[in-house]
Amino acid sequence: MQIGLHEFTREEYDADPCPVPSLSASIAKILTTRTPRHAWMAHPRLNPGYERSDPTKFDMGNIAHALMLGEADRIEVVDAADWRTKAAKEARDAALADNRIPALAHVHETAEAMVRAAHAQLAHHEEGDPFLAGGEAEATLIWQEGDTWCRARPDWLPHDRNVIVDYKTTSNADPEEWGRRAAFDTGAHLQAAWYRRGMKAAMQEDCRFLFVVQETDPPYPLAVVEMGPAGKALGEAYVHEALTRWRWCMQHDVWPGYDRRTYSLDPPPWWEAKLEEIKLREELSRAEDNRSLIEQWMDWQAPVEAAE
Repeated sequence: MQIGLHEFTREEYDADPCPVPSLSASIAKILTTRTPRHAWMAHPRLNPGYERSDPTKFDMGNIAHALMLGEADRIEVVDAADWRTKAAKEARDAALADNRIPALAHVHETAEAMVRAAHAQLAHHEEGDPFLAGGEAEATLIWQEGDTWCRARPDWLPHDRNVIVDYKTTSNADPEEWGRRAAFDTGAHLQAAWYRRGMKAAMQEDCRFLFVVQETDPPYPLAVVEMGPAGKALGEAYVHEALTRWRWCMQHDVWPGYDRRTYSLDPPPWWEAKLEEIKLREELSRAEDNRSLIEQWMDWQAPVEAAE
């Protein structure tokens, strides 16, 4: 296995083509947000019982993703309203068996509208439309960090290789809202740092990383997002932590779960504010008539006696 850029199918990449079990962005995220045991379970080379997740689980995103990356020939359109009928299920299973993406006709039509809207918007964006400028879709980066083999599969790598583009679908593409609600929770900071690190190690290229984030409902607006200085620093810190944990676990062949200690759980700050609010209400109620708030509530809930 040579360090550099390779052409692997999705199935080959998911199975991990490296000489030894390798670290990917998805496994790095699990290592840093869950436990090493969760990472072991999710790794195709470590877990003998590993099974791929259902590729139709997020089919809208998969279909739009394939269309955006110029892989329309991988999609098998099924003329059915849903997957409930026997014929639809058989068509879906046949497509999956042939390593194709099954798509209900109406979902495929929506995905096509999304991609047309995306290109129309990117044509006027300051970054331009990287997907039409020529490049490679889902090539595989292979590199080493000491004895650790690493891999990444960028969505889109333009020919000049000065940027990596990742296409994501969401319900709300407002940059600030996406950043608060989804980006850091889904590990976007780690992904960007991991892929940029891979390009530098495998290709000696210091590149940018852009997210093209598009909504799945009309009018299908999109935003182009890049990690700022703090986001980049956070991503690099997570990558360092993931590599440290991976190396230790691989060296010792130990993949622990949660800590053996009993945790002491305290409320977050906003719940502590609730506690102070409750105390204040109780003090005010006692100051009024020396009765507790509960006693006042009992009075409020008492039935009204009928007038004589």
